[in-house]
Amino acid sequence: MKPFVLGIAGFIGSGKSLAGDYFQGFGAEFIDADEIVDELYQPNNDGWLKIMNYFGRDFVLKNNHINRSKLAKFVFQHPNKLQILNNLIHPLVAHEVMKLIDHSVAKVMVIEAAYFQKQGLLKYMDAILWIECDRETLWKRAYKRDGLDRKLFDKIMRCQSKPEKIDYTVTNSAGRDEFLAQLKDVWYSIQ
Repeated sequence: MKPFVLGIAGFIGSGKSLAGDYFQGFGAEFIDADEIVDELYQPNNDGWLKIMNYFGRDFVLKNNHINRSKLAKFVFQHPNKLQILNNLIHPLVAHEVMKLIDHSVAKVMVIEAAYFQKQGLLKYMDAILWIECDRETLWKRAYKRDGLDRKLFDKIMRCQSKPEKIDYTVTNSAGRDEFLAQLKDVWYSIQ
């Protein structure tokens, strides 16, 4: 039997991973799309090959791994290149997520991702949870976690968008306990 699949969406620093971990504590299977991307980017895997074929060796380190930092800075400075990268990688991610859903024995599966597009991951989701957070809090979290300078953070924010379909909205600006209480309400509403 197919699990109920909940997508977790939000801007950088909104608390998507915390939400995924929280739902996992209730027994959900938690998939972080970034981990799928990490695997796709490994030398000679499908994502690596697509990046090599389009962007070239300038974005590959001496150890043959993708220079993720350099690639990110480049695509966030050139939004048309970000769109190309998304078009190369997102179908691969969606395909891997579909396989995980098909093989899951969990009652509920939660998928954390930066993008839920109609032709990509969105079509596999039963519902989407959007995590709302004020911009200044997002910036502080991104700086603390990733060391992002304000300029790159602003570029990333300009490139991110809400999914077309949102079924649940929670806020993560007032503190952890309030955030988790809202997530608990969502969990019991999907049971």
